[in-house]
Amino acid sequence: GGVETQGNQTRPALPMQRGQTDPSYPQQGIDGKPGEDPIRELQEDLSKLTNAGGQPYFQYEGGPTGGYFKVTEAAVAAFQKDHGLPATGVVDEATYDAIQAARQQQKDGTQAKKTINDARITPPSGTADNMARQHDANLATLKEAQKALEMIPPNDPERAAYEQKVAELESDFKEFWPGSDAGIADPAAVAAAKQSIDGASITGTRPTGGSPDRIEDMANRDRSSLESAQKALESIPADDPQYAEYKQKVQELQSAYETKWWAGETGANFRDAQATIDRITSNPPDAATLSVNGQCHTSPEVYGQALQKSISELEEALAVLPDNDPIKAQLKAKVDSYVEAAANAQPTAEQLLAHRTRELEKELSERAGHPVNIKFEEGAFSPEDQMKQLNLLSGALESEYYTAEMWAQFNTIEFNTYENYRNDSNPNNLNKYTEVSGNTLRINNPDRDGITPAELDKQRRALDYTLRNGQGS
Repeated sequence: GGVETQGNQTRPALPMQRGQTDPSYPQQGIDGKPGEDPIRELQEDLSKLTNAGGQPYFQYEGGPTGGYFKVTEAAVAAFQKDHGLPATGVVDEATYDAIQAARQQQKDGTQAKKTINDARITPPSGTADNMARQHDANLATLKEAQKALEMIPPNDPERAAYEQKVAELESDFKEFWPGSDAGIADPAAVAAAKQSIDGASITGTRPTGGSPDRIEDMANRDRSSLESAQKALESIPADDPQYAEYKQKVQELQSAYETKWWAGETGANFRDAQATIDRITSNPPDAATLSVNGQCHTSPEVYGQALQKSISELEEALAVLPDNDPIKAQLKAKVDSYVEAAANAQPTAEQLLAHRTRELEKELSERAGHPVNIKFEEGAFSPEDQMKQLNLLSGALESEYYTAEMWAQFNTIEFNTYENYRNDSNPNNLNKYTEVSGNTLRINNPDRDGITPAELDKQRRALDYTLRNGQGS
C-alpha cells in the first residue's frame, strides 16, 4: 500500500487491484496532492485514454470514485488487452508504465498540435542582416513543427491533417527561402558534421593496469569522442545521400566504445551489473509501506528478507566490475547510499502498526464489500497492545465461521477502554467488552494498564457473540 516518491513524481505502490480504495473513498471531489488518491488518478487517466473505437476505457456515472471494483478492473483489463499485456485487470508495474506512457504521448500530441497550429513562415524583408535573422527564425519554426509532427501518434485521427499543415509550412519555406534547401539544414553545418564524424575514433583496447585516474581519463576521452559524433549526426538530414553512411560510422563508434570499455575480461556482464545497480538503487526502501524495489510486502519479516536480497544483488553486481573500471566508483557510491538508506529504513513500532492497520482495513473492506475503517482511542494503548488488538481482529477475519454478511454490518471498528469495568460486581461477565452503535463495532478493554491473555480471550468471545448476533455482549 501507500505511495513512493521518485524525484518530483509520486508513484503508487503496486500492484493496484480490485478491493482497494483511496483514503478519500467514497467521498467525491477530493482535490488532494498528487499521489494521495492513486486509484482516483488511475480512473482519471483511463477516462481520458480511448480504445480503437474512440471510447474511454473508464466510464462511470459521476466520474472517478477512488474505489477499485469491477468497473475499474474491466477498464484496466481492456487497456491491457489493447496494449499487448496480460488482461488480468490488476495494475502491475508494466501496466502502470504503459498507462503513463500513453497519457504522456497523449499530452505530447496535444502540445505538438498547438506548436504546428502556431507556426508561421514569413517572407524576407528589410536589410540583409534583418533577412538573415528572419531566415534563422523561420528555419527554427519549421524544424520545431517537423519535430512536433513526430510527437503525434500515427493512429491519431488528426495526424493526416497535421502532416498536411507541416507540408504547407515546408512549401512556404521553399517559396520564401529558395536557397536554403527547404530549411532542412545549412550546407556548411552538414559539411562540418560529416568532418566531425570522420575525425572521431575509439582506438586500442581497454587497459588492464594503471591507476584508476588514468583509466578514467582515457574512458572520458573516448566517451567525449562518441558523444560528439552522435551530436554531429543530428545535424545531417535524413534525406542526405550520405546519411546512411554516416549513421553506420556512428554505430561502429558506439560498438567500438562498448567493446573496449564493456567487454574484455568480464564480457557483457559489465552492462548487466550496471543495469542491476541502476534498477535497485533507483527505488530506495520505504519502511513506512514495507516497500522494496517498488513492491510492498505484507510483513516485516518478508520486508527484511527482500531488503537483504536487494543488498546481496548489489554487492554481487559491484563485484563483477574490476577495481580500476572508470565507472565503478560512481556505481559503488550508489550502492553505499542504498545500503545506508536500508540501514535507516527499519520500520518503527508505529510504522508496523500503521502498515498492519492498512492491511486489515483492506481485508475487512474486501470481506464486507464496502470500506471499513479501524480506529484506536487516542492515547489509550501502547503500540504493543494495539498490535495485540489487531491480531485478535485478524484471527476473526481468518475464521471461516464469520461470513461476509456478518462483517458487512460495520463501517468502523473501534478499540476503546472501559475504565468502569472494575466496578462491575461480576468480573467474569462479558458486558461492555463489545458494543454496537449504528454501523460501528466497539471492542473494549477494561483499562490502560496492558492487555492480558485473559482479557484478550474475553474480547474474542464477546466479538464472536457480536458477529453472530449483531449486537454487543
